[in-house]
Formats: sequence, structure tokens, C-alpha cells
Amino acid sequence: MIPQERLSLMKDGYTQDQVEVIAAGEDAGLDVSVYRDKEFLAIQMEQIRLGLADNLPVWVYAKPEYDWFQMEEIRLGLKDGLDISIFASPEVPYEKMRQLRIGWEQGINLTSYMQYGAGIIREIREAKLASVDILGYVEAGYDEDQVHSIRVALEEGIEIAPYVQIDFRGVEIAEIYKGLKNGLDVSVYAKMEYNWQQMREIRLGLESRVDISYYSDPLYRWQQMREIRLGLEAGLPVILYQSLMYPAPEMAKKRQELLERFEGEEKQFDEQQGIPEEEDIDKLLGDNGLAVTISQKGMYAYLTVVTQKQTFSRKELLSFLESRDVRKGIKEENLQAVMEGRYGTEPILIAQGSIPRKGADGWYEFFFRTDVEKKPRILEDGSVDYQNVEWFETVSAGQKIAYYHEAQDGIDGYLVTGEPIVARKGSEIKQLTGTGFRVDEDKKTYWATVDGMIKLRNTYIEISKKLTLDEITMATGNLDFDGSIVIRGIVGNGVTVKATEDIIIEGAVGAAQIESGGNVILMQGMNSAGKGSIRAAGDINSKFFESVKVYAGGNIQTNNCMNSELYAEGRVEVINAIIGGKVESKKEIRTGEAGNKVGIKTRLEINVSEEAKRQMRLTKEALRKSAVELATLQNAYKDIQGKYAPEVRNAMDIYLKVENAIYTKEKEIRELEETEKGLEDELKSLELARVVVRGYAHEGVSVAFNGLEWKANDLYNITLRMKENRLDLLNN
Repeated sequence: MIPQERLSLMKDGYTQDQVEVIAAGEDAGLDVSVYRDKEFLAIQMEQIRLGLADNLPVWVYAKPEYDWFQMEEIRLGLKDGLDISIFASPEVPYEKMRQLRIGWEQGINLTSYMQYGAGIIREIREAKLASVDILGYVEAGYDEDQVHSIRVALEEGIEIAPYVQIDFRGVEIAEIYKGLKNGLDVSVYAKMEYNWQQMREIRLGLESRVDISYYSDPLYRWQQMREIRLGLEAGLPVILYQSLMYPAPEMAKKRQELLERFEGEEKQFDEQQGIPEEEDIDKLLGDNGLAVTISQKGMYAYLTVVTQKQTFSRKELLSFLESRDVRKGIKEENLQAVMEGRYGTEPILIAQGSIPRKGADGWYEFFFRTDVEKKPRILEDGSVDYQNVEWFETVSAGQKIAYYHEAQDGIDGYLVTGEPIVARKGSEIKQLTGTGFRVDEDKKTYWATVDGMIKLRNTYIEISKKLTLDEITMATGNLDFDGSIVIRGIVGNGVTVKATEDIIIEGAVGAAQIESGGNVILMQGMNSAGKGSIRAAGDINSKFFESVKVYAGGNIQTNNCMNSELYAEGRVEVINAIIGGKVESKKEIRTGEAGNKVGIKTRLEINVSEEAKRQMRLTKEALRKSAVELATLQNAYKDIQGKYAPEVRNAMDIYLKVENAIYTKEKEIRELEETEKGLEDELKSLELARVVVRGYAHEGVSVAFNGLEWKANDLYNITLRMKENRLDLLNN
């Protein structure tokens, strides 16, 4: 479009944004007359232009009564070849259009639920994808948030129905779900008298094993509950501040004071503190020539005999001490010394209080080994022993796996005045969570419910079902198991072994296909003659690879790699040598030797995934597009503000839609910027990547860092890295 045309359109009342979209259409040879109408906002024009560019029947939505979001949903539906007639109406909100469109793309027909809002339709769609039934709750009138929490629980196999009421809000149902997921007795808080914040505080208390009866009164505000819960978790005597008369800030203050007091007392009292000064003696001097000084903290009392060469009876001394408020912790040996006249002019420690002792913290007793290292042993020659390694610990269904020993009460102390010092109770540990076990009603005894491998991470236990077999061959057939697999013998040619968890094979592996949702450990190694492969979501460890294709979502470690293709999202470490084939990593490759003396071609590559680069391109394009759309929206917003008085525009549907769209678009841009930053960090990881060869990098070895090439020439002990967009070679 020539400048004169642009100027003419501006004079006719078109905005700059509208002119840009018209010009873009003309430059692309499109029939812009379809949207060359001042009634369309620029962002509406853009949706029509995009439809024309894709040869879509834009007449379906090229109407001013559709907002741009509705236009976009209709356009995308047309582009995907969907029957958009069911929702192509200005009365159907774009959110509902979107759910119907996405449902069709996923093979789910949601047209029979048009009477519901977009949020409910989305939950129905998600439920159908997960094969759970929420329609009963939908038909009963549960709202979007309620149905969402119920759906999430049902998808995880949690029986939430007995605790759900239609009067519960979605966030309250979510608290019930969280409690059930962690094996709590939610009946104590799944009650209408609690709001969701109160439910949360009771749930957190149950998880922390504290006595919730101290604060489970619905009359407490949730903030008060929180202060009492935190006090209980710290072992404090919350009875000193749990009264309903104290608002939460006052409770917080008292809790902090108690905590500081107890922590101070537990650091011991200074035994040198309180040695009486001369003026103290004068003030406390008795008629019998005795003086008493009590240390500032009341933990020690000192007796001074001012008038020498006197003797005292026990009754006389005790009576005097009591008159000076010294009533407990009398040091009998020192009292006896004074009675017998064995004293000097220095103060004598006559009484000592008792320091309070915090109770022992709660602890778990585990009935399985928690220290299985799961790491291969390094042999004297530097190679790795994969055979004589304990890779896992197993338990049987019905086996007791853990017992919780509760925190103990502390031992109270006292001052020499007889005043008691309350000790802190020990701290409890949160309940164990995880899968594959149950807990008794005492909430202390844990039992395995399946045979399987057990893993402990902090307070999370996972017991995955374990299948143990002697061998897998063509005679036994393929294997697909939900859990972990241990094969004691060989895995023959032509078979497929799949598991959702770890796969451990003790015998040799031939031309087989191994797929794992966890880790793969091959104690003997694998030779597949180019016909076998391993794919694991986690790490892969093997004695050797020969003519194998290997992919690991984590790291790869092996002693030797010959004519194989290895790819790791993490690191690759080959203890002895990589000879032939290709090894690729996103982070680091380490090997003893690379290639061999006869110059076999060996390829080592450090590559940031193509998918990351593709996602970065898409994200940048989406950011650019969103920035343009936001600017267009902001211009339209200003245009409406300039044309109409506040009382008029605030009642205009289009004004409110633009305002909402600006908020939505700004949020979208923030999310895209976060995605971009994450991708940038991933792409920058290339700068930290290394290829390390501890022995010789023989002729025939090539190394590549995202396309930058380096050829080896019998160099010894080297490191290659990226530096300022070039390859940097270091001699170690």
C-alpha cells in the first residue's frame, strides 16, 4: 500500500492499527473489502485477514457482533475442518467455543452440554479424557470449582464422595481431597462449620501429628488456628495463649515470646552470672550475719557469711534461705559445709535450679534398608562393577515397613525460688505419604500393600509392583508390566520388554527392545547387532553397549561403547572407551579413549535439543504477535476513552471486553516471557557443556557442539568446550 492510500484511510477515520491490517492484507493479495470497515476493531480485522490467508470461508464470522476471541475460535475451528455451526453464534462466549473446539479435536463431542458454562464443559472434557464420571455432580448443580476438585480426586482413585456436599465450596472440597490423598481422617474437618482456611489448618495439623483438639473449635478464626498449630509444632505449651480472647496478632506475639524464652533456656544458663557484688550483700544482709544473692535468671543462689567464725544449725540456715525466697535445689554438701563452719568470705553456691529439657523429637523406625546406594562399584582398574551391586530393596505385601515413635514430653525445670519452668515437647514429624502401603488407625504403623521395590525420599515412600522372571525369550513372548521388572537371566533376540518403572536385567541382552518409565540397569551389557534398542525416562547403566541404540531421559553410564548410538538428556560417561558409532548429550560426554588406532569413525556431539530451539522460535513469535495485539487493544481502549464519557463507555460491552482482553493479553505475555527465560537457560547450558577425553582422542574422532566441528588427531587428555561461539580446546 502506497503512503497516499494510508494517508487517505487515516483521513477517513481509520486508526493506525486498522490501516496496518488493511495494508498487510493488500500486500498479500487478499480481498480486504471483507474487513475494510471502520466498525471492525483492528484486532477483529486481523482475525479476518488470517482466515483469508488460509482460504477459509470468513463470511461465517466476519461480522462486527463477534468479538475477536470468538472470531479466533471460529477461525481455528474452520482451519481444523470442524463443524462450527453448533457454536458459531455471537451469543456463545468464546470460552465455551474454545472448549467445544478442543473437545472435537480430542474426539469428544460436547454439544449435548451446551447448556452449561465453559468451566463445566472443560471439566466434563477433562473427565472424559481421564475416563472418570462427574456427570452426577454436574447434574446436581455443583459449580465449576467444586467439580474440578472432585474430578482431580477421582482421577487419582480417591473415594471422595462420602465427604462431599453441594454446600462446600470448591476450595473446601480441595482441602478434603488433599487430606484423603495423604491418608488423613478428614471427617474431623469435612464439616460445614469450617471454611476452607480452617480446614487447611486442621489438615496441616493432622499431617504434622499435633493435637488438633487445641484449636479445632470453629469459633477460632483460621489465623488463630495457625498460631496455635505453629506453637504445637514447636512443642510450646499453647495453653498459655490459646484463649479465644487473644486475636491472631497477639497470639503470634505470645508464641514468639515463648519460643525465644524456651530457646534461650535450652542454651543453658550462665553459671558465672549473678556472683554477688558488695552492694548486693549489703541489701540482703540478715541479722545473723548471712547474705543471699539470687542470680538474675533465678537459676543460682549464693550464700555469703559476712560475720565470720559463726556456726549455724540446719533449721536456722533453711529458715533464712526461705525468708530470702530460696526454696528449691538446695546444695546439701555446701549447706553442710556452712553448718560445720567450713566457709570463707567468698559466696557459696547454696542452691541451683534445674534447666528444662526439651522432649525427644518423633522419629520413624523403618523395617527395610534405607541406605541402599544403588551405585555401581569402581574396580581397581577404573572400570565399573554392575553385577555385585544392590540396586534396590524389596518388600512383600503385608510386611510392616515403618513405625512412628511419637515425640516425648520434655522434663520441666525449676528456679531456686521454686517457680516451675515448663519444658518444650519434642517436635513431631509429618506422616509418611506415597503409594503402595497403608497405615493403621493409630497413624503410626505402616504396612506394604503390594510386593515390590521400595524407595524412601524424605517422608515419601513409593512401593512399585515388582515382577521377577528367570528369562525372556521368543518362547516366553513379549512383556508389558505396570511396575518394575527384574529378569534374573537373559533377554533374547526379537522380544520387547516394557515397564512403567525400573527394568533390571542380570543376564546378557540380545537384539531386544527395552522401554522403561524409570531406570534401566543391565548387569551384563547388551549386544544387539544393530537391531536392539533401549529407551528410559531415567538413567541407563550397563556393563557395555555393542551395536545398540540407546536413549535416556537422564544420564548414561557404561564401561565400553562400541558402534552404538547413545543419546542422553543428561550426561554420558564411558569409563573405558567409545569406539565407533555416535554419542550425543545435552550436557557432558566423558570417556577414557575416543576411537581407536585404526581411525574408526567416532562421533561425539553436544546439542541443545532441536525441540528447545523450535520452542524458542515459536515463543518469540508468539511474544511478538502478542505484543502487537496488546498494542492494538491498548490503542482501541484509548480510542474509546477519547470518544465517550466515562459514564457512557463504562456501560459499553465492547469497552469492557477490550479492558478484559488487555488484562488477559498482559497475563499471556508474562507467561510467555517466563517460558522464554526457561528456554534461554536451557540454550545457555551449551556454554557449560564439556567433552572430556582422559586418554587418546584418536584420528577419526569428530566432535560437534551445535554444528561447530572439531577433528581429533591423536591428542591425549583433552577437554573441549564452547567459548564465545567457538570451540575451545584444553590440554588437561
